[in-house]
Amino acid sequence: MDTGASFVDESPEVVTPERGSELVLNCSVSTSAVGNVTWRKDGRRLAAAGGRRVRLRDAGASLVIRRVQARTDNGRYQCAAAVARLGGGVLLSSPTTVRVAGTCVTYAAAVIFR
Repeated sequence: MDTGASFVDESPEVVTPERGSELVLNCSVSTSAVGNVTWRKDGRRLAAAGGRRVRLRDAGASLVIRRVQARTDNGRYQCAAAVARLGGGVLLSSPTTVRVAGTCVTYAAAVIFR
């Protein structure tokens, strides 16, 4: 079913922020019929609250992570938007992988330093 809704101006596939920096991931949907916008990290809904290290800006269109840390911030992030044309369904963006610079990333049996 073509709903006429899609994501535009998505964040890149992989981002590598410096430890301690601020990271902003953006999400924009090509329809005005968008309800609630949320973010997911590694498949789970991401809790964000104003004034904390992880927060939402512009009604959820931007996810801001201050003082990026590898231990807590490495992972796969996705934007989820409730779209009225989907009958209350959710449109999920392509994932953006965050790999904090200088951290060790493990793939299967290989260890890669970036």
